Amino acid sequence: MTVIVTSSLLHAASPATATSESFTSFVKVIGDSLSAAGWINTNAVGGINTSSATPPPASTRSTGYQVFSMNDVLHNNGYPVYIRLDYGNIAVSTTRYSVAVTVGFDHDGSGSVGGSNRSLGIGNTGATSMVITTGGAPNSGALYDHRVCIISGGDMGILIADNLPGAAAFGFVERTKDVYGNVTNEGVIVGTHNANAPEYRQSYLMYTPLSASQVPVPETFQNYVHSSLATSRNAQFLSVGLFIPMVQYGPHNLLRMMGLVKSSDFVTNATYTINVYNTSSTYFVSSNIEFSDSSIVADRSFTTNNRLIMRSE
Repeated sequence: MTVIVTSSLLHAASPATATSESFTSFVKVIGDSLSAAGWINTNAVGGINTSSATPPPASTRSTGYQVFSMNDVLHNNGYPVYIRLDYGNIAVSTTRYSVAVTVGFDHDGSGSVGGSNRSLGIGNTGATSMVITTGGAPNSGALYDHRVCIISGGDMGILIADNLPGAAAFGFVERTKDVYGNVTNEGVIVGTHNANAPEYRQSYLMYTPLSASQVPVPETFQNYVHSSLATSRNAQFLSVGLFIPMVQYGPHNLLRMMGLVKSSDFVTNATYTINVYNTSSTYFVSSNIEFSDSSIVADRSFTTNNRLIMRSE
């Protein structure tokens, strides 16, 4: 289990040399962090040169890609997971460096991830792209914090620009879980937050589809069960809103990489040991994700009291 806390230049808008340095810094830090935390860089043919990445113009989903694989027990025993990350700038009239996520169960050594019925298939289409990007333009030349947690070479959570007030973004790729929170070989769940839109996307990919063609429909709202009170403390217990994925047969068991807590229950920008699934896990409580937009939480009566948590162990 590995946690990487690092930083990069991000959305520097001027001068031109700073923009180039900013994008190169962003791409290199993201890729290097995933490798350092336990995923395997496949060094895919045609992949982006992280030392000289060219800043993309607006409305560019991809100016280059990297492909990584999980490196956990299941991946190495017949249940592989490959992740293609496309680096771009999806904003229309400004600069929002972005990471589009595509997940598949096989890889051809170049840019193709997933074959027939083995890819999410929604990372390459405009309206339903699973993209991680921030919702605000940082100051030129400033460093912004990123957090990556990869559990035993498998499940991954990422929080981008956590110190960009009110505009941080997140994503995760997580294997399915049983009722005790243990990893299963059923499939993977993927979630991304595009804070620029703003929009949330979540979908699934199963090793054994129930039909000949697996075309999951991406969810656009977070599903979770959580307290609606300002503080969830009651009899020394806390309410933790772990995400509930919807798969082809209905609600799946709760995930573990990402969730929500009440902001008044915790001091933010800190880690805590929280008991979930009767197992103690360490979570980082973000200060800047408040989910005040309707793409994340439908009930606006208490959206601003929610904080994102991400496993950090």
